[in-house]
Amino acid sequence: MLSAATKRELPLWMSVSRAFLGWCELEAGRLANGIEILEGERGFQRVAHVAYWLPMYLCWLAEAYADTGRLKEAKASLQKARSIMGGSSFWYDAECLRIEARMAGEEEHPESLFEQALSLARQRGQMGFALRTARCLADYLSEKGQSGRGRDVLQEAILPFVDQPDRGDRAQARALLRSLQASPG
Repeated sequence: MLSAATKRELPLWMSVSRAFLGWCELEAGRLANGIEILEGERGFQRVAHVAYWLPMYLCWLAEAYADTGRLKEAKASLQKARSIMGGSSFWYDAECLRIEARMAGEEEHPESLFEQALSLARQRGQMGFALRTARCLADYLSEKGQSGRGRDVLQEAILPFVDQPDRGDRAQARALLRSLQASPG
């Protein structure tokens, strides 16, 4: 896509392509490189007023920042994503809640945030977001000594993907589920 956009001199699609490449870097565990790419594209997205894509990129950045211990930047990115959405219903709302829950301290009730994200994703039929949220919630519950409850949440969320190959979120969810099935509680 980047090659075709560059050949045709389509700056918007060049930026979109580079941002997706940044996300690929994040998913591959190369967080610093992915963050650098996404930060580089954020300026263009803002100037071009690309409100549809920018909240998603900011959520990707928020999660990457959180994973690298940069919580202040993570929270700022998440807040910016929500401000762009303007309080209206946006297809990335469930992800915003999931990321917020991952960063939340106990006084901010992460379990409740995870449950809100899971409920919203299910309500909207966003089974991929529901699975990702269920995996995070199950991991959280396991850390709190509630492996059985985490296992139940994750088993329900993975059902729509039973015939699909183990890749990405599905692979991570199935690995966690196997671990939870092996643990007592």
